[in-house]
Amino acid sequence: MKHQFDYYEHIFKDYVEFVYLNGKYENNDIFDYSLYKMFKHTTFYSWAINDDKTGKPKGFLDSLLYVIDYINKTGPYDGVLGFSQGSFLVRMLLKLDEFKTEFPQLNYPPEFGIIVSGPLRLSISSFGTYPQDKYKLLTAFKQPVMYMYGEKDMYLNKIEFGVIKEGDFTIIKHKSGHNVPKLVGEEMNQFIEFIAKVYANKFDEKILFTPVIDEKFKKDYMNLQKSKGAIAKM
Repeated sequence: MKHQFDYYEHIFKDYVEFVYLNGKYENNDIFDYSLYKMFKHTTFYSWAINDDKTGKPKGFLDSLLYVIDYINKTGPYDGVLGFSQGSFLVRMLLKLDEFKTEFPQLNYPPEFGIIVSGPLRLSISSFGTYPQDKYKLLTAFKQPVMYMYGEKDMYLNKIEFGVIKEGDFTIIKHKSGHNVPKLVGEEMNQFIEFIAKVYANKFDEKILFTPVIDEKFKKDYMNLQKSKGAIAKM
């Protein structure tokens, strides 16, 4: 996750601090072979593991409790961001006070959410006493939300099923797949506008980016990464 968002950390370094939390479960079943080759001696983590009996992911509830505890102990944080599995937790955290199901109190509710390549599966059970709570995930969020996903994503149907076109929302649909591409041009402008909007009440001045985020900027960033020994994926 940190590797995939390093580009955005570089762009927003003067305005936003990114904090990362490893998933609760060790999981070396990595679908992105390029990442596996790059970090083959690294332990991978996920927010859920596959249930051999049902073929569906399990463990999201324990992961949610794990994240709530972490935020309560180390927060506050302005917003939450999740990629793929992690996007389900983003949805849950944004909706936490709307569920009838009792969850631990979140002392620092997020003010916005960013959902990246996030499929929505209502078959995932994280609600015990009130299973109908899952339909809350199909209603508008109270907070600003940005959806970022690719037209070639293997989970495209489930991702677009979970794009709630109500409330304060932004959609960036890029031409890549199930990954975090390095946006440039108009797509990057949408990303910047979303960040500027959600932080408008935290800065005296509007967030202004002097570099133009274009292909040259991206190329310079890639060269910088290579010089540091980190080969960044295009």
